[in-house]
Amino acid sequence: MARRLIGLPLAAVGLTCAGYAQVPDLLNALDAGGRAMGAGGSFYVTGADTLSTFYNPAGIGFLNTPQFGAAYRNLPQSQTRISGNTADPVYDSIGRRGSSQVSHLGYTMPLRGGRNGVLGFSYTIGGYLNDSLSGSTTSGSITTNRTLSREAKAEYYTLAFGKAKSDSSFSFGFGLQFIQQHISYNLNQNDSNGGTDIRNDESTGTGVALIVGLQSTPKGHPNTSFGISYRSEANLSGNSRTANLYDKVPARLMAGLAFRQDGLRGGRDFLVYGLQLQHFFSANEGSDFDRGNQTVANLGVEYNFSYGSGRVPLRLGYAVVPAGGNGFGSRNTFTFGLGYRPGDSRYAFDLNFAQPQHGGYDVAIGLNYKFSK
Repeated sequence: MARRLIGLPLAAVGLTCAGYAQVPDLLNALDAGGRAMGAGGSFYVTGADTLSTFYNPAGIGFLNTPQFGAAYRNLPQSQTRISGNTADPVYDSIGRRGSSQVSHLGYTMPLRGGRNGVLGFSYTIGGYLNDSLSGSTTSGSITTNRTLSREAKAEYYTLAFGKAKSDSSFSFGFGLQFIQQHISYNLNQNDSNGGTDIRNDESTGTGVALIVGLQSTPKGHPNTSFGISYRSEANLSGNSRTANLYDKVPARLMAGLAFRQDGLRGGRDFLVYGLQLQHFFSANEGSDFDRGNQTVANLGVEYNFSYGSGRVPLRLGYAVVPAGGNGFGSRNTFTFGLGYRPGDSRYAFDLNFAQPQHGGYDVAIGLNYKFSK
């Protein structure tokens, strides 16, 4: 850590969290880029694929063949301009697309065809924030120049187990998540009165969380599925240089339902509706990465169009992502996408898009492969 502070004028500036109120907040709520992304992320807690290890391990209990899953998406960024009065500055943030990388890799292994349950292993990026701030403010005759870059990236390595009843009406699951939380904070600030503040802090902390979940299909309602999962809070270690900024990964509670409507287009097509809520609990209060209670709502639909011997899923959705702490802003997002499911159903391909309200756009490619029928 390098820090230098000269003069009282900068102390009056106070890098208060309220100053970044427009920075789009995906610190904990990044969509990993799976099939559900095009439907507003509304199918994760009720889904059954390799991403279930991260969202709800009960989902892998329904799988009876080994599967491999992958997702590749961009990691959103934002740029913020500061101006106006030093005591009450104006901030203007614009979203950017950001670079792309693998956001999920997973593998599931049924034990005796799933009769003894299913093991799942995965790597998933579950939270990301990257903001660059620059600009100048004035207070009387003193001008303050500031540049600040902040980045946070949460990577989850999950080992999970799921087990479903023989009639597939109920499944439970649990898992252990090893978390790598990277934090970077680089500040360069000076004023015309000779004051200077320089800070360069960066470290990667590690922590462990437990995750448990349930999925159920009520008797007499085979087209309806409910899901709920809970991930515990994770205390980070090995992050002494950034512990005052971000020292705990918040706990998460998820719940949702999905409903399938059959009989469309002469019985060849069907429609799936999804609704999901994610609640992230408060943590790291008062820090630059302050975390208050944050409740994210995901809703969407998926129309499965029969084409030849396969299916083409068409998706539409909306994600309501409010600010998750003092100093952040919302990132409500309109989503759409499509996929392809061949007749043998051995593999699935998905392409999803998202258009956030504050600019930028997201693109994700997903692939799922079954090793045997």
